[in-house]
Amino acid sequence: MISGLLAGILLQVTALAPMDYPGFDANLAQYLPTICAIPMPSERGPLQKLEQKLATTVQYARNKATAAEWGAVACARAMLSAIDAPARGSFLMYAGTSWKNGARDAARRAIAIDPSSHPGIDVIAVLAVGELDRKPDDDLAVLRVAVEAGVHTPEVLRACTELAFRTEDHDLMARCTREALSLGLDSTWHQLRLARQRFRDADTLGGTAAFLAAARSARGRVARMDLDWHLQWFLSPTERGVWQNLPDSGRGAWAEDRLRERDLRDGRPPGTRLAEHFARLEFVEDNFRLRVPDVMRQAARTGAATFLGFRVGQGFLAAADSGALPVVLDSTGAITSELAWREYRRWQINFDDRGVVWMRFGKPDQIAMNTPLQGQAGYVTWKYMVDGQPMLVHFREVDFDGSSGATDMAVGVVAGWQCGMDVARCLASQGYSIATAEQFRQQDREYLAIATTRDDNSPRGRKTIRAVGLVYQLWDVATGAPLSIYAYGVRVSDLMITPDATGNARAAVAIAFRRWHPATAEWREDSLPSLLDIPEGHGGDTHATAFRILPAEGGIASWGMTVVQDSTRWGRAYGNTTPLSTDSVALSDLIAAPESRGISWVHRGDRIYLSPGGIVTKQEPLRLYYQVRSQGELGGASTQIAMSPIVRGVVDSVPATTLGFTSPLHAGVNVSNRTLDLSQLPAGKYQLEVRVTSREGVVLAWRGAVIDVE
Repeated sequence: MISGLLAGILLQVTALAPMDYPGFDANLAQYLPTICAIPMPSERGPLQKLEQKLATTVQYARNKATAAEWGAVACARAMLSAIDAPARGSFLMYAGTSWKNGARDAARRAIAIDPSSHPGIDVIAVLAVGELDRKPDDDLAVLRVAVEAGVHTPEVLRACTELAFRTEDHDLMARCTREALSLGLDSTWHQLRLARQRFRDADTLGGTAAFLAAARSARGRVARMDLDWHLQWFLSPTERGVWQNLPDSGRGAWAEDRLRERDLRDGRPPGTRLAEHFARLEFVEDNFRLRVPDVMRQAARTGAATFLGFRVGQGFLAAADSGALPVVLDSTGAITSELAWREYRRWQINFDDRGVVWMRFGKPDQIAMNTPLQGQAGYVTWKYMVDGQPMLVHFREVDFDGSSGATDMAVGVVAGWQCGMDVARCLASQGYSIATAEQFRQQDREYLAIATTRDDNSPRGRKTIRAVGLVYQLWDVATGAPLSIYAYGVRVSDLMITPDATGNARAAVAIAFRRWHPATAEWREDSLPSLLDIPEGHGGDTHATAFRILPAEGGIASWGMTVVQDSTRWGRAYGNTTPLSTDSVALSDLIAAPESRGISWVHRGDRIYLSPGGIVTKQEPLRLYYQVRSQGELGGASTQIAMSPIVRGVVDSVPATTLGFTSPLHAGVNVSNRTLDLSQLPAGKYQLEVRVTSREGVVLAWRGAVIDVE
């Protein structure tokens, strides 16, 4: 399994509502009345009567019909389209013509009379933004005339920017974007389009600035929806929950933190993950677009109907819903059981399932597919290698004609044609049992969960160097200034080792340590020592360890380390920290380490034992160092140190062991250096926490850390 990406994942994924492309509000029935001057009923019967009345008016007026009268017809027909009313003939609208096309024709007649016609031009603009598969040339020509005539409504400028972007009309796009931003109209929408254009032009700095400006300007439901559509491709379900509850004022900084965090994790320069997002989007739009009738797409938005075989709503089907045996395909592509398990419910209404995975993980490292017989389904498996661990994702084409068209994700796919990418599946395809089926099914469920809730943009194709690291944030005991300690380790067996002139074993590596400071919006980077001393008698999992002191540096929120050797080997470690509190009483990070890690630092007379991470054996005492900073004298403060089991990702409310004591706090930095006995604890994960309370029982400060006990 992909341990780094899998950490904390839930296989039952949080449900997501279907989201349309940025700028397209699917609820046209509520949106149209805001741009149409006539009152319109929402029921089909009265609305059809209104359309007939308005059409009769222009029919009798003939050449004397006004732009406003034709605009009213366009509005009524657009509303009929919005409520999915069956089409019927009307004036200058042949039987079988959709209400949408009838609305477009009426709007064009209004514009022909008056280029600045309202609402005719607005109806054209609203319909054009939502029709991704329609050639935009005719609509764009109309919009160009309207803009030149001085029509600068939000709908027109939005559609102008969108269609100009699709047709790469840079001058018109720039004109409409500048006009909209100068008027303060749809700033989020236009900044997002500007960001995409700048990334298309390889302007990473400008693209990042425009995207973050879009995040900061997102106000109201529609603007948030525009931004949400992009963020859905890199946020995890947990992050999405946080994002949706943020106030508008905090969205810009939060989005920037998540993007910087990913660049640090992936070992990339600032802005790379966002640039990759837009590059992936270009590819997915060209290759994995779902082209389905509007009526099906609308039904998918509401969940009222199935969408290419699945009801909308992200999650996994229960076993009872799956109702099928796993598929087994032999080397010729013959199917030995009817169906693959279908455990992924499509939620995306614009791309097929391949697009969902590509947006999060990019191009696969390896692709294999069957050669189906006539009438049988085509299958394809994508393989990713992330940090040396595989992830397999399987797709089945939905038309059952052996084509490579729109596909659904499946689990339990085992076949001879996978021999070049997975030895276990290759062998299993020759003799498949029920026990083996369940084993691969469960493995694929985990892969599928990762592929649809995590993301990655790290370099692939190199031998993996396994690295670990932890950042500890403290204060200087004498001055109170912030400082950070970075403890790190690199697995020796992953390195090329050469003896130096004295015969000592060393490994030459390039190590870069980067971190993000959100309070000051600073990205900092340092090179760590390039020669690692290799421990004598090292075994298979031995790590070469070291540490670096970062004086006068605090407020680190996320960090990343990359290890490179001889351009053929690459590894990383990354993580997040909580910046130290500025409250009147505050706790530093908890530094918990056994002495056997072999690294320590003496600070103002106190020896601090350090650890870059890893499992702690309960036979060895754990050394715990932390600080309490107080802005004044505080008598009678109580401290409790507790170890609480973590079961299935949840911290048990009942600690397995506790240690309590009372001692006064002096003004400044108070040091605690203790030894913990873990010998009586069962093996497992624990949350180590320190809690400081006042004499009255009020919690003054709290800090925690996860300890893995073996």
